[in-house]
Amino acid sequence: KPTPPEFDIDMWMAKARAFMQNKGKYVIADYDEDLLANIDRFERDVNRVVRKLDRNLRKPAQIQVEEAFTGFRLLGYLPEDPAKDAPQQIKDLYVVALHDQKKIYTKYLIKFTELRIFYIQGLDKQITILKKQGNDDHAASLEEEIALTQKDMARFIRILRGQEPDPEPEEDAEGDQKDGDNKKDDKGKKEDDKEENQNKSG
Repeated sequence: KPTPPEFDIDMWMAKARAFMQNKGKYVIADYDEDLLANIDRFERDVNRVVRKLDRNLRKPAQIQVEEAFTGFRLLGYLPEDPAKDAPQQIKDLYVVALHDQKKIYTKYLIKFTELRIFYIQGLDKQITILKKQGNDDHAASLEEEIALTQKDMARFIRILRGQEPDPEPEEDAEGDQKDGDNKKDDKGKKEDDKEENQNKSG
């Protein structure tokens, strides 16, 4: 049996993912812009509540709100669980904002799915080439990549973001929450969920 030609799978995967990152950059940019706009709306609603507080409560609340929203903007999304000690009125606003965040994810799901199909088609073509060359081991690795990509939308969104697709569990919070219902999106559930925590209560 002849030795199959050399194939640098790491280099090939890096190029394939970089190509998808470039192809999906405008979708990701629009998605993130909509997520941040939702955070802005939520902050305005919260500030309206805070302004009605008694003066002695207002200033500490404003400081807490500013700190919280600075964190949300750094994350780029609203985490799943609101602060336990927040007033009920603000918790109610949080529920609405999380629902709107989930709607944003749903709005972009078709575009994410189209990009994922394109990525899988590229993997599939390379698998065919590798099998013809007798390079079954690398073909099997790409087949595993297809399986992981089909199973977990949050993971694919991390690829589009240029992030590590398979982070350590403690690093996976963002995916979980943001693209949250992403991990099990095909069954209607939420990014290993960076995601996508956040969208689950949508």
